[in-house]
Amino acid sequence: MSSKKSKERNDYSGPIQDRVPLEEFSKEFLLKLMRLWGELWEAFTAEVTRIGAEMEGVGPVKAGEMVARAMETVTPPIFARVAQLAKVDVNTVEGRMKAGGLCMDNMYDHYPGHYEVKSDKEVILTYSRCHVMDKKTVGDDINVLRYVCQYVEPRFAMAYLNYPGVRKINVTMLKIPDSLTPKPGEPVCIWRFAFEE
Repeated sequence: MSSKKSKERNDYSGPIQDRVPLEEFSKEFLLKLMRLWGELWEAFTAEVTRIGAEMEGVGPVKAGEMVARAMETVTPPIFARVAQLAKVDVNTVEGRMKAGGLCMDNMYDHYPGHYEVKSDKEVILTYSRCHVMDKKTVGDDINVLRYVCQYVEPRFAMAYLNYPGVRKINVTMLKIPDSLTPKPGEPVCIWRFAFEE
């Protein structure tokens, strides 16, 4: 076993230290942390929306708007750096989608979709399962789910894909759920990602 491997930590048991660099932790441990950070982010945004929905004068739409506007401000410059770090081609839709999939909750891994790269300017993404439906984050109201599908998720996706100073990508939903129960053999949703003309 190499000396580097022998120093890797698979947990943080033992005494506290003044400085523990992330490089000391194993990749497996860091991946577990990323998953938990992703869950924290999802729980945090859902709770902000829930609290806002209960506040007088705010309601669910304004609460969701607050979260979306914050994402649209914070996310694009950060994911421009993610794209640079990942060495993807930001001049193609496929390149930016690859960078966008490197978020902490890592949707590529959780819910693999089928990517059809039509050209450098267009990608179609088909999902057979729905993260929002499976976690029941919208309760039992199909109208809330449809609102999330048509307006919230595309807006969040564009925050991950559109960087300052480069050509913009539009996200269009070609198919969204018509019930809270997926139909066997049918895609739950179909997304279209394309550069603005």
